[in-house]
Amino acid sequence: MDGKPRAHTRGMRARSRRLRLVHLVFAAFAVALAFVGCGLQTHGTADGKPTDACLADGDCDDGNGCTADTCGSEGLCVHKPEPDGVSKAQVGGDCATKVCKNALETSVADANDILSDGEDLGAEGADSDPV
Repeated sequence: MDGKPRAHTRGMRARSRRLRLVHLVFAAFAVALAFVGCGLQTHGTADGKPTDACLADGDCDDGNGCTADTCGSEGLCVHKPEPDGVSKAQVGGDCATKVCKNALETSVADANDILSDGEDLGAEGADSDPV
């Protein structure tokens, strides 16, 4: 009778250790998986090729004025970076100039980018036909 309770207790301790080890391994795996996920690409394929299907260039507009958007020969969109400088996608009268740097578009304040009222300005810079 003395041997059974001890054997039972030893078995419970061993089971408890195995269970803690399984939990520890699972937790370590979950943490490692979370960090590995940060290094994965979120767009395109592993070789950097685009994945958006297209039939014409108009299907590929990514909304970024700093990329040339075309439909490639394989029927997939290609977004090629434009050279750094003033973006080709400007909005008149928004008091800003869009500028490209490393294919990223930013707005720079531009006090000269104002909407025209259609009135002719005279040599003095005032309306030549005041109302």
